[in-house]
Amino acid sequence: MTDVPSAASAAGSCGPTTLAFAISADFYRFQKNHMKTTIEIKILFAISTLCLFPFSIPAFAADGKEQAKEMPGNLLSNGDFELRALGSQKPADWIPGNSPAAKCVMEVVTDPSGAHSGTSYLKIQAPESVPVPAFSTKGSIVPEPDTDYEFIVWVRGDGTFRQLVSECAEGKFVSSAGPANLSSASPEWECHTLHYRKPPEIENVRLVLQCAGEIQFDSAWFGPKK
Repeated sequence: MTDVPSAASAAGSCGPTTLAFAISADFYRFQKNHMKTTIEIKILFAISTLCLFPFSIPAFAADGKEQAKEMPGNLLSNGDFELRALGSQKPADWIPGNSPAAKCVMEVVTDPSGAHSGTSYLKIQAPESVPVPAFSTKGSIVPEPDTDYEFIVWVRGDGTFRQLVSECAEGKFVSSAGPANLSSASPEWECHTLHYRKPPEIENVRLVLQCAGEIQFDSAWFGPKK
């Protein structure tokens, strides 16, 4: 188990302007000819509303959940850090993993031009401490036996970090798999991969990010080796 860093609306056929013109024209003909009934007017309104829906739906659906779907096969919830916990700037489905982490600044930053993917990334400001502040997935993952997995995360910042797989059995922490030491982060986004295979005695795992300094994470992924 070694850490291997690598270099590295559907839109409708009628537009809003065209639609508005068509509606105005229809009502003009109604006023001119006096031949349209109340029922016909209601049908016209219903059709116009349906034409508008293709433009309305993407505006409401373009949230973090849609972004998450762009990472197929990912067993890690909110690995793209597009979702915030309710009433908080902290990421959904991630929690402080130890007492030093609870004192750190952990927030989702929305910055489409600065994110590695999507519109947001996770920023952690953690002071040097012992133990090193750790941040964990809220839920556990059950890897399949005899299967090679990858824990991938893109990292940048000013400080040090490492990614770990926290192993549990019988409801208790057993051990951590990953590099022994923290690595220095690059000022530019870099991809880091941890290879993992679940030992027979391990029942489930949680994914952990440890860091000191100001570190940013994005596009985290855990799943069978690609």
